Amino acid sequence: MKFILMPFIAINHVVSTVMSAPGILFQKLEDKAYHKALDKDVILVFAGLTDFDESEGFNRSSLKLAKNQESLIKRLSTLNKKMVLVLFGGNAIELDVEKYFDSILYMGLPGCAIGDATYDLLFGNVSPSGKLPITWCKKYEDTFNYQNYIKDPLELYKESIYVGYRYFETKDIEVMYPFGFGLSYANFEYKLKSILKHKDYLEFKVEVKNTSNIDASDVIEIYYGKKDSKIGRSKKVICGFEKV
Repeated sequence: MKFILMPFIAINHVVSTVMSAPGILFQKLEDKAYHKALDKDVILVFAGLTDFDESEGFNRSSLKLAKNQESLIKRLSTLNKKMVLVLFGGNAIELDVEKYFDSILYMGLPGCAIGDATYDLLFGNVSPSGKLPITWCKKYEDTFNYQNYIKDPLELYKESIYVGYRYFETKDIEVMYPFGFGLSYANFEYKLKSILKHKDYLEFKVEVKNTSNIDASDVIEIYYGKKDSKIGRSKKVICGFEKV
């Protein structure tokens, strides 16, 4: 039997009161969420993209959160309480509301085990260890496609090799979260032990030490670049990564 366990159901096992108002479609739901939060120490805000924002067969019209979600977040921030954003969605989102939160847990598209997975990460049973596979820009206007992708039936592909982080890095554009970004509850120390030259590749040996008392994984990323290149190339390119 297949079922989906929603985050607020899993969290309700250990938290006395949870307010769930998916999408915040009406003002009365925003009012209810606000009043529920008045006597709470920490506010968990579950937000992100719905099936109406992203799915197969159509393009997103904006990178922003829904206006009703932003409205709720801004209103809750006036309570001056600790706020945690649990964010869902399959791609980058303009996070103008980042400044209102003490921490952000990005869940992506977690599937049917969404409830237990969110609970375990929020309450420290498991440490986050994921890294972003895309760059999160500060605003859509910062992307290459903003001026070059007109959304007509026929398009001229102009990005060349400057796709994603290669464009942002090469143009030195400040981003919200870079490609490969991800935090952990644990602390790590890194030490490059050696670089071995083989015929067709380089082998890097890196020592990774968990300096905390929290069990966790981490991802080592290696990038390469070429200074003063005579041909067009991106500032840096990922050439290897490994989870330890």
